[in-house]
Amino acid sequence: VNFIYEAVSSLRRNFINADPLNLSMPFVALSMALGTFVGTMNVVKFEASKFFNRKVRKIVKNFGPVSVILLFTLLNNLPW
Repeated sequence: VNFIYEAVSSLRRNFINADPLNLSMPFVALSMALGTFVGTMNVVKFEASKFFNRKVRKIVKNFGPVSVILLFTLLNNLPW
């Protein structure tokens, strides 16, 4: 629960401290957080699907959340 509170608090602080005329950075942070959450939830739900065999689905479930977090971290660090 503490982790979720700190994550939401950080997102809220981004909006409070941002320049009112340029809210692109808080919205980028929000989209990255929501993308990571949705991606992780979809990877975890993959175990209940009918794709591949049970061993592959279990491996995806175990290593998928870390992969999604790494993917979004790398995406966030790209120079735009």
